[in-house]
Amino acid sequence: MSEFKVANLDEKIPHLVDFKESLFQLNNWWDAASIIARVNQDSLNGQGASLLESMQQTKTRFIELQDRLHECLLKESFLKVQMDISFKSQNVIDVLNRNLFERTADVGFLATDTKISNFVLGEVPKAEIIQHLKQYVAKYSVYDEIFILKLSGEVAANIDQTNKVKKSSDPLIREVKQLKTGYKEYYRFTDLKPNTENSHLFCAPIKEHGGADAATLGILVMSFKLKDEMERIYSTLLSKEDSSVLALLDNHHKVIATSNTQQLQHQASINPQQVLHQLTSQEYIANTSATRGYQGYTGLAWSGLSMLAVNQAFKQSNTKIIKSEEYKLWKDSNLVSNELKQINKDSKSLNRELTVLTLNGKSISYRLKANSFMPILEKLRELGGEMNTVVDKSVAEINSTALSNFKENCIFYSNLAIEIMDRNLYERANDCRWWALNQEFISALQQAELSKDKLRLICAQLGYINDLYTVYTNIFIYDKQGKIITASKPADLPTDSYNVANNTWCTQTLKLQNSQQYAVSDFAQSEFYAGKSTYIYNAAIKNNLGENIGGIGLVFDSEPEFKAMLQDSLPLNEHGQIIESALALFITPEGKVISCSDDTWSPLDTIELPASLTQLAPAESNQELILLDGNYYLAGATASSGYREYKNTNDYVNPLLAVVLIKL
Repeated sequence: MSEFKVANLDEKIPHLVDFKESLFQLNNWWDAASIIARVNQDSLNGQGASLLESMQQTKTRFIELQDRLHECLLKESFLKVQMDISFKSQNVIDVLNRNLFERTADVGFLATDTKISNFVLGEVPKAEIIQHLKQYVAKYSVYDEIFILKLSGEVAANIDQTNKVKKSSDPLIREVKQLKTGYKEYYRFTDLKPNTENSHLFCAPIKEHGGADAATLGILVMSFKLKDEMERIYSTLLSKEDSSVLALLDNHHKVIATSNTQQLQHQASINPQQVLHQLTSQEYIANTSATRGYQGYTGLAWSGLSMLAVNQAFKQSNTKIIKSEEYKLWKDSNLVSNELKQINKDSKSLNRELTVLTLNGKSISYRLKANSFMPILEKLRELGGEMNTVVDKSVAEINSTALSNFKENCIFYSNLAIEIMDRNLYERANDCRWWALNQEFISALQQAELSKDKLRLICAQLGYINDLYTVYTNIFIYDKQGKIITASKPADLPTDSYNVANNTWCTQTLKLQNSQQYAVSDFAQSEFYAGKSTYIYNAAIKNNLGENIGGIGLVFDSEPEFKAMLQDSLPLNEHGQIIESALALFITPEGKVISCSDDTWSPLDTIELPASLTQLAPAESNQELILLDGNYYLAGATASSGYREYKNTNDYVNPLLAVVLIKL
């Protein structure tokens, strides 16, 4: 990252200003002392010239050291800020894209819903289909409107009864009609929502009898609550004290959404190559990040933006929170640049050389009785010591600021990790409940004996769902005796006629009272996951009388998914890679490991952490310096508090924590 060389920020960094002023005064004193020494060099009987030359060489090396330190402090200061704002800009877009990926799967699945296709064919009353869609939104509360359109553009049904639109001439109708498979995503004005400036729409063709390859009957349009979602992302990434401005940019780098409309307005254009930006009366350092993608989804080529006012960016951190033990461990750790460590060593070495030089000079002066030269030598020695003190102080300040920043960010990183987890598992809880309402699954479980054709149909439908929702390794349906009748990947089942009745999660599922409830297995080794540990999400399948006639089970692909969540929450270096000494875990309050960002701990291992990190109330965080397996770590932990309805409506209790460890 070379931006710090051209950004000309050194005059805006307080500790660099102090550094330059202190050295300017000391260098002037040195020059003055050198002039006086030259005037008095004759008193040394010819030995003064060589002594002064040695002193000048030492001064030159001090100047070179000062330049190296100035460059290093400038770079370290800028990189600290750049790492922070780039981390935020990356997560603005990546956290959103994780959510939007789920929406692409939703619209693909819902467009093949049998009840919806039957409604378009005139076989289901309008009131019933609206209630059906409202049931969906009750589970997936990320939508503010759903439309079922006829191919003519006529609005056949929509859930927002205040929206009286009757017909649409939006080009999406023509574009979606042409689709054989897949979906379309738009962000723009639509006449379907005439009172909204721009809408975020996910659209797919409605297929006859729910078949993915069947004739197109109509168009499904789902409107995503983008503004609401962005507000939630801002609240995750910004603390109360954080004055950063976050924004979402479209593919032309214009602002779609912003955390601060006073500083950054909608539709403002941002140059992604520009480091410094002028907003109102302030100068901001900025970073723009394209998405890293999720499950192959990259969306509409949007990007995340993070900006921080220069006068806030280099503000002194609260170094009072640093303990001496922490600082000692920090300054010797790999997190401090080798150049900074070397400068500190070189400064001390130079000061020792100067001390020896002045002592030799004093010896010569004493022998030749050149008393007038003695105070000059003493002054030069003092100046060398003061220069060394300035170097020590500057290095200590940058180290203390970096340490303080990492301590504070340990909590921030853990908070982001648990937020990403809660968001993801919210979707899992929704998926199982919604798919349990599928009419084909209900019909299959009501039959005394399933034909091979019916089994193939159900298996194909489960396979279609699994292809859309790639976070599951298998999806299976079982009857009220616990016998699995089919699955999205039958070959991956433990046996052809597997019965799950002895599993607690099956028993719980078959006792669920309504379609808003669900059951989740403990995090444990499972035959359905090749003997590895995972969660299985379940919902009861009910007949029209509300009786439980079976259930649906979703095997979450926990190993790569949890690891990816943790890795996405860790700090990155200037090359965009996770810093070498950082790792993160999901654990239970008892210390059972759910996942680790690397291979240090495996699922179901036990990690011993202090109660101050594990016994936290929902959403509570804490930070500690800990000794673990012979190594010291800065540790930050945050307890799960759920997302939207998930874990916030007495629907599910599973206390978990995210822990971030930074090795010193």
